[in-house]
Amino acid sequence: MASLVLPKGESLPTTVEGVTSAWSSKILNAPVEKLTIISVRRGSSSTLVVDLEYDPAENKTNLPLRIFFKGGFNPELVAIAPSLLDTYRREAEFYHYLSPILMASGMNLPKTWYSGVDSSSGQGIVVLEDLTTRGCSFGTPNEPWPVDRVLQGVEQLAILHAKTWKCAQDPEYKWLKTNNGGLRGIILELTKPGPFNAVVPKNLEILGPDFDKTILLDSSRIVTAFKKLWESDSSGELDCFIHGDPHIDNTYMTASGEPGFLDWQAASTGNCFHDVSYFVASALTVEDRRASEEQIVRHYLETLRNLGVGQIDWDMGWHEYKKHLFHGYVLALTQPSMQSQENIWDLVGRYIPAIMDHSVIELLEKL
Repeated sequence: MASLVLPKGESLPTTVEGVTSAWSSKILNAPVEKLTIISVRRGSSSTLVVDLEYDPAENKTNLPLRIFFKGGFNPELVAIAPSLLDTYRREAEFYHYLSPILMASGMNLPKTWYSGVDSSSGQGIVVLEDLTTRGCSFGTPNEPWPVDRVLQGVEQLAILHAKTWKCAQDPEYKWLKTNNGGLRGIILELTKPGPFNAVVPKNLEILGPDFDKTILLDSSRIVTAFKKLWESDSSGELDCFIHGDPHIDNTYMTASGEPGFLDWQAASTGNCFHDVSYFVASALTVEDRRASEEQIVRHYLETLRNLGVGQIDWDMGWHEYKKHLFHGYVLALTQPSMQSQENIWDLVGRYIPAIMDHSVIELLEKL
């Protein structure tokens, strides 16, 4: 396996302009004559859709004509939230170390053409296949999923979790210890008074004027609830490798309709229900979630048992599911430079009712 971390003296681009045909030739080990950036999608990371043309003398049979470059290509955003650099490196680590193992175990994941980490700048970049060439489509917040597809989604998460159960204790996963901030660091930055007051009231507007937002606008209670949640997970009893951010906008469907997960920037070790709760509440309408969430949690537990992880009974699983719904509050903290306002509102309109339905803030405060 090639080294993930660049040798001393080499660097990764940190701007869109730095993604050139010369650099692409180097990482693909093929003579790229022309590189055309088709689009740039900006969120917590930047994704560049790129068309490539090669030297006519090159055998192009196994070379990609369109690929996705993903990493930190927005210096202004990194200046606001420097912990994002941890997430760019984490995604590169995931695709380098773990993706091949999970694909062999039945997870749907894109082909990786390159992954690299620059220890000097903190940048991490992955280069992925264009999934649309295989007939794949992408999940979007404005198109909730049917229950059957969400059941398939938690099966995918169960594969991830079972394959990596207690992985932090495994020497093969020592690279996990290189994440020094990640999602928790970003949350603590975004709950500071300035960022909090700048975006949370607007992000909660979708709930309507009659929705009681008092507790949701109390930043001190929100910070306390997050810290209580993290503290409750500190025993590591249900730890495995988790996606960390598996909402519907980070998903795709194969041509046959099977779901898969993208955007592994927030991946880390953690409680398996972080993924389950965060995914389920994002993917279903409020009505479908209320009607089917118990069925979905039971199905996840059954799949996990079938894969060899059988120590979670129903009472524990349901309690953990409710607790971890609170991670959906992250969407209320989301800056418009990270997601479109429409996406934020769509997701807030599902996550916050789930949090309030189960009195999750009060539940966490009692822990």
